[in-house]
Amino acid sequence: MSWPGLQGWHISIYVTVAILVIQFIVDQVLKRIYAGRGTEPPVPEPTPEALNRQLGGKRLRTGILALLGSIAVPLFAISVLGPNLADQLAGATGTGLGGLTLWLAWQTHKESQRLADYLQNLTEVSDRHSGTGTPPP
Repeated sequence: MSWPGLQGWHISIYVTVAILVIQFIVDQVLKRIYAGRGTEPPVPEPTPEALNRQLGGKRLRTGILALLGSIAVPLFAISVLGPNLADQLAGATGTGLGGLTLWLAWQTHKESQRLADYLQNLTEVSDRHSGTGTPPP
């Protein structure tokens, strides 16, 4: 990037801040929606199979995140060896780290989509029972 005062590494910080701000706004909007209704959505009891599947997925993602950390942290220590070797090692491991990070992001996205579908279904069922929803065509 060649804008004055903006460097390439700033972009990741700005994107992270934007994601946090958007998430905060969405949380606040949802809190006001449920506060206006006077009730929180009911939380059903998950089945033991669903709990085991969810826990297994979380353990896998936690393990991969630990792997990412165990690869990335030693790269900082390797930078003592000199800029050429450090650049080569960082470039080689950066590809693998990027792939693992992309996979983690995709898994998180899939889980958030499942949660959004679940909440949409709960809202539709709640609206049907309360009579506030629009009738189906």
